[in-house]
Amino acid sequence: MAKRINARRKGDQYQARVFWLKLLQMRTGDYIQSVTLESDQVSFVDDVVVSYRKPIIERVTERQEIVHDFIQCKYHMTQRDAFTYENLIDPRFINCKDSMLKRLYDAYLHLSNELAENTFRLYIFSNWHWDHRDALAAHLHEEMIRPTFYEKGPRSKQGEVRTKLAAHLGISEDAFCPFFNAVRFTLGKDLTDLGKDMEPLIEMAQLQPIDPATIHNIYDNLTWELFGQGHNTFDEKTFNQMVREEKLIAPSSTEHSEISIQSFSQFARRPHDLQADHLDLLQFFDGRYIKSDSYWVKEIPEKISRFMLNEDLLDLPQPIHIFFDCHLSIAFFAGHLISPKHAIQIIPAQKIGSNYTLCE
Repeated sequence: MAKRINARRKGDQYQARVFWLKLLQMRTGDYIQSVTLESDQVSFVDDVVVSYRKPIIERVTERQEIVHDFIQCKYHMTQRDAFTYENLIDPRFINCKDSMLKRLYDAYLHLSNELAENTFRLYIFSNWHWDHRDALAAHLHEEMIRPTFYEKGPRSKQGEVRTKLAAHLGISEDAFCPFFNAVRFTLGKDLTDLGKDMEPLIEMAQLQPIDPATIHNIYDNLTWELFGQGHNTFDEKTFNQMVREEKLIAPSSTEHSEISIQSFSQFARRPHDLQADHLDLLQFFDGRYIKSDSYWVKEIPEKISRFMLNEDLLDLPQPIHIFFDCHLSIAFFAGHLISPKHAIQIIPAQKIGSNYTLCE
């Protein structure tokens, strides 16, 4: 009994951390519209659901219409087993009446009727790995099954596997291919890994850090306390309100201020509510492309000049850290306006990956 309770609690922690990873990505980025825990929209892949503001590009497949990700979390206390194609069609693998593959397919059919075609992905998050000896392992790349899995005929090794998987679902291989192309496997991620993935996002979001000196993780427990109160879906506004109400915002430094200039959407950025001022130039661009060349001549320079030469900057705690989430030409022009004669000290923050470093 104790082992079952502990396993269930660890599973809840695992789901909570995947949930928080997506919430933190929403707070520090521009693409996520909402994140839901235990969604009612679909069964099985309902642990965490992510909806995007606009279609995102999946670089590996070059698909540009992804609007929703549906995630199922599978946590295990030991590494006694692994993912294989045979386990995908074995109900015992997930201790359920139907197999994992069948449940994924049922979810795929349901969502295909509810949503536009090819606009969603079905994710399996697990701390288990894929067995390297399995026939599917040779075709697993970047969380998905590569096109090589569909290339050879029915008598090939992968052809025999395709036949078994499709037959298990009672469908043709032609129907199986688009379904399986929507499935993603994020494997080998344990609780420690998820905690480490959260840490840089927590720092960028300026939330209370996970205390390494305690066994208590405030984010694990808060997830289910909020769920118990009926708060399981957050957009950026409601999430930012929640973290302030729960006093999760880390104390800000009074020794400096932050401002930013933005001209394109980002997956990782400093939250705007942490900044003293923010210049939004998104209206002049379609993605990274200017809507009209005339904006470079008049509107954009005027807005940057007013922003950088605003006398209110003098009243902010110095130095001022400026985040350039913008085109290089915009950053160059803004920097050109900063004169050593000004009574303000502005330090650019350089972005490397998803982290910022000061260029002092």
